[in-house]
Amino acid sequence: MILRWPGLDASTLPPQDGLHYQIDVMATVLELCGASVPEGWDGQSFAPALTSGARSGRQYLVLSHAAWTAQRSVRFGNWLCIETYWDAFHGYPALMLFDLVDDPHEQHDLAPDFPDVVKHALGVLHEWKEEAMSPSSFGIDPMWSVLHEGGPWHSRVDVEWYLERLRATGRGAWADRFEAVGRSAGCRSIQPTSIRPCEEEAGELRRILSLQFKRSP
Repeated sequence: MILRWPGLDASTLPPQDGLHYQIDVMATVLELCGASVPEGWDGQSFAPALTSGARSGRQYLVLSHAAWTAQRSVRFGNWLCIETYWDAFHGYPALMLFDLVDDPHEQHDLAPDFPDVVKHALGVLHEWKEEAMSPSSFGIDPMWSVLHEGGPWHSRVDVEWYLERLRATGRGAWADRFEAVGRSAGCRSIQPTSIRPCEEEAGELRRILSLQFKRSP
């Protein structure tokens, strides 16, 4: 993130490596303008980091998306841990872990090598969800709304076409894998391979799947 503000000379300040959301920028602008951040805002000002070089930042960031897949990740320290609820035929494992300092392009999944880090990350995600949902007037996680609707819109592909495409482009092993998953589930359609929510949501997941996939007679 690069910010410029009248009267601030960044050359006199130490580098900052704190974690911030984009919504923190508006809170910071308000404080720099002499205003107060309204109560109830999620944004947190890091103006002291710009004016005096004080270290600032959040302990972690949680990032969610449900456009092409349904995933939620937590960024803390050097780590990025990604939990996949719906992989949309990408073949992602349920959990991935990357060291962003040594592997900034996320090429080497370290989840099998650092189970304690993964466990900590999942605990952080659970803590964040409890905190995020507590003030909600709806009580519904938007991620699960997407899953109720049948998964991300862009992942609703013509399955037979997609299997043919995989085989025609040298990825027949993945086509066989997706087909095998669908057959083992007794479904006419093919289930995504990596839907693994927390244990307390397993029953909800089964209900979602029963709505999304037609069972063979």
